[in-house]
Amino acid sequence: MVTLAEHLRRHADHIAGLVGWKHIGIGSDLDGGFGLEESPLEIDTEADLYKVGAVLPAEARAQS
Repeated sequence: MVTLAEHLRRHADHIAGLVGWKHIGIGSDLDGGFGLEESPLEIDTEADLYKVGAVLPAEARAQS
């Protein structure tokens, strides 16, 4: 399984390189779209989504 830091940073950095951090939105699909086996290890429920902010770089957090 992939960790939150690996998964989110890899994808967010790629998108930010294309359009900039100001244009990135973060959402979730916890209703079974891909299942828990495809979700980062640290995210079990919507209560865990606060962990996403800590993974993003400071420049991304400053844009919010």
